[in-house]
Amino acid sequence: MAFEWFLLVRAIHILGAIVWVGSMVLIGAVIMPAVKAARLEEAFLVAILRRGGFGRLFHVVGPITVAAGALLYWHQGFLDHPFADAATTDLTIAGIFGLVAVAYSTFVLGPAERRAIHYVRALPIQPGPRDMDGFRVFHADLRKRIALGAPLIFVIVLMMLARPLLA
Repeated sequence: MAFEWFLLVRAIHILGAIVWVGSMVLIGAVIMPAVKAARLEEAFLVAILRRGGFGRLFHVVGPITVAAGALLYWHQGFLDHPFADAATTDLTIAGIFGLVAVAYSTFVLGPAERRAIHYVRALPIQPGPRDMDGFRVFHADLRKRIALGAPLIFVIVLMMLARPLLA
């Protein structure tokens, strides 16, 4: 029996999506509300940024997930007729959104997070009020950029969940 390498690619795609979306949900729905409730949001975020931020995970998992999805898309022959039916159209649009999400993460979120990491790593161990004012500027910028990108992932997940209903 020959090894079906596309089963491995599909597993990578599915596991990557679980890690990518699951970690976003965990951070946004569990960790950050708990940290905010404890009034530790700034200290927590400074500590996370000092250790390299959240982006390291997303900048690896996102492109791998999308690349595996693109390989599956190609292997299934959808490139020839990307809008052949409702299910294929849904898959095509979700794939485009996935590419946009990775590009947004790489070219918009990534540089903003790197600037914040650079600023935070230059802070003293016990930052003063002026230091934290500077951090708040970076934090507000990151929050705005994340708020613009997160709905895209939500739409992709909804589209992928709806695809079997369209087939």
